Amino acid sequence: MKWISNIIYFYKILLYFYISLNFIIEYISLNFF
Repeated sequence: MKWISNIIYFYKILLYFYISLNFIIEYISLNFF
């Protein structure tokens, strides 16, 4: 069961990274383009 929780943890980090990356890209494009 431990590997399931590790996968969930990994996907949460991936999701947060993806959301923050999209936010940064949108912020940059609003400011510079």
